Amino acid sequence: MTQAFVLDNSVVMRWCFDETPNDYAEAILQLMSNNGKAIVPVLWRYEATAVLSKAQRIGSISEERDACGKLCVKLY
Repeated sequence: MTQAFVLDNSVVMRWCFDETPNDYAEAILQLMSNNGKAIVPVLWRYEATAVLSKAQRIGSISEERDACGKLCVKLY
């Protein structure tokens, strides 16, 4: 049985933007790719939207570039 865990937005954004490896974030990504089940707080969507919007506004990403190519999140 897979145990669910709370996924913090800062970990997800680390996957999207940080060029330097982070052992914890990479371990969570590996867990997620092996059918790990994450639970996110209600505010998670708003936090992620704010970070991605700011990144687009300051030119870190563009509409054509997928900042979170490693991530596929199913929101219910």
